[in-house]
Amino acid sequence: MEIIKTVKDRSPILLGLVIALMVSVVLIIAGFKVKSQSLTTSVLLWIIGVVGILICLYLILFSIFFGMNW
Repeated sequence: MEIIKTVKDRSPILLGLVIALMVSVVLIIAGFKVKSQSLTTSVLLWIIGVVGILICLYLILFSIFFGMNW
């Protein structure tokens, strides 16, 4: 019950983090599509996408379970 209340209280923050998570996934997909044209750009997109996913997941879990307020 506390988690539901926490999600309701922090919904704008969590919505922004979910959008950032989706952008990170799109970067990884774009990295696969660009691979045939430029390997350097492809690897850079993969790295940025993976780092973005890890940061977003960390912030989402930290925000829900430990009550981070911005």
